[in-house]
Amino acid sequence: MIFLDSLRGGRRIACRTAVVVALASVVIGCGQPSPYVKVQGTVTIDGKPLESGVVQFHPPAGQVAAGEIGPGGAFTLTTRSPGDGVLPGTYQATVTAEATDPTEQPLVPLRYTRAGSSGLSVTIFPDSKAPVKLELVSDDAAAGDGASTGGADREQSQSPTVN
Repeated sequence: MIFLDSLRGGRRIACRTAVVVALASVVIGCGQPSPYVKVQGTVTIDGKPLESGVVQFHPPAGQVAAGEIGPGGAFTLTTRSPGDGVLPGTYQATVTAEATDPTEQPLVPLRYTRAGSSGLSVTIFPDSKAPVKLELVSDDAAAGDGASTGGADREQSQSPTVN
């Protein structure tokens, strides 16, 4: 009789352990999907890739997302953790890039460094998949074609690449 009682107790413990493990698996596996949309893109100036600098996406309210510009003008945006992207919405984009020699002019015109004057408006949708293309125009090129803003006024409603 003692043997049967201990066997029943062992079964109870095994069943409880199995239930706890199953519930833990469900809880761990049922995490909320990320509300962020991964955003990748390229930056060009006068049609040529900008090889260094920083892209920032400024929301109407909340945290700014940023990404370092690398080879080929490529960038990936981060809001909270590396490469997480941005929340869906409309952003004012800015681009900053300094010359390696401090006596030289910055690599991008001043207007692109400020959200209020960049003219780069980007809308990110929850299902956006296409890379964002930020096409900048230098002051010299803008003066040469008679455009006072260098084409920066046009709104860019673009979608990001999703890996």
